[in-house]
Amino acid sequence: MAALLAASPAFAHCFVGARFFPSTLAVHDPCVNDELSFIGGSGLGAAHGHGGGDGHGDGHGGGGSGATSPPRDYGIVGEWQKRITQDFAVSVESGWTRLHAIGGSRASGWHNFETSFQYQFLTAPEAEFVVKAGLSVEWGATGNRSVGAERFTSLTPMIYFGKGFGDLPDSVGFLRPFAVTGQFGYSVPTWRRTVTSTLHVEEEHHEEEHHEEEGGEQHIELHHEVGRNPYAFVWGGTVQYSLPYLKAQVIDLELPDFINRLTPLVEAKFAQPFTNTLTSGRQLVGTVNPGVIWTGQYFQLGAEAIIPINRASGKSVGWMLQLHFYLDDIFPTTIGRPIIQAVLPTTIGSPTSLSFQ
Repeated sequence: MAALLAASPAFAHCFVGARFFPSTLAVHDPCVNDELSFIGGSGLGAAHGHGGGDGHGDGHGGGGSGATSPPRDYGIVGEWQKRITQDFAVSVESGWTRLHAIGGSRASGWHNFETSFQYQFLTAPEAEFVVKAGLSVEWGATGNRSVGAERFTSLTPMIYFGKGFGDLPDSVGFLRPFAVTGQFGYSVPTWRRTVTSTLHVEEEHHEEEHHEEEGGEQHIELHHEVGRNPYAFVWGGTVQYSLPYLKAQVIDLELPDFINRLTPLVEAKFAQPFTNTLTSGRQLVGTVNPGVIWTGQYFQLGAEAIIPINRASGKSVGWMLQLHFYLDDIFPTTIGRPIIQAVLPTTIGSPTSLSFQ
């Protein structure tokens, strides 16, 4: 199998000129694709998956914009993205989580269901530059409240970009495999506040004289707790060094085939509550995720650590793993192709393929 992969070119999907942007674990890649991805791990809840639509967690769900430390969780997120045209895609995402809070209490359930609409409106192969716009919708009341799924819907318009440094001069050729990607958005809850009502029952006992008889009265009170749902800026980025690009476009160091398929990278992702923060506060939360991605012909594998940037983001280091399928390479003539074969009016030139030969 290894020999087969070594002798075959990989026609994976997110190509911009000679640059291949792998699907990253915490931050969305800048292309639209036909893909199926699973991300599992343990750590901080909000950091898992592109959630947020972003599967990658751009919205309010999962505690991404909360001000309190989330409990440790174990879970998995699945996302399927389908191209409608060459440059427009729709993705659906959901995830299951088991929470283990400090003190021993546990809960498990599903996150809110999410849908993303993405349009790749600019692709410049020679500059290895690509931009897409998207809208992520986290549908309220579609998950379990026990794991923090909100009852309201959140809308997050996003901009994503990717830039490779293949246009640097040959004198600094070893820098050409570097690339950066990023995403910026603003998360808007459809409810400005959430009211939680609880019923408190108290009993008062009255001791009669000589303790011969005891009586009691019940007092029932309805308590209302009002939580403000903040509007939040969400952003993130990656810095990655592509060894496949180094071999194919710069120099072949005759490294083992396994090494030549690796892309070491560092991801970072943040959420900053901005308005309507009376009860949530304005604490910045986020994580920094160093890791590596291995790229095959039909799938990729990824592994990253999840390092919180402050105590509001978590108290310990987590981890996550990725299994990602390139449906456009596995099923190029059926479910892996766009439904409508539209022309790419904003694309200059044609994408190329990645070769491990």
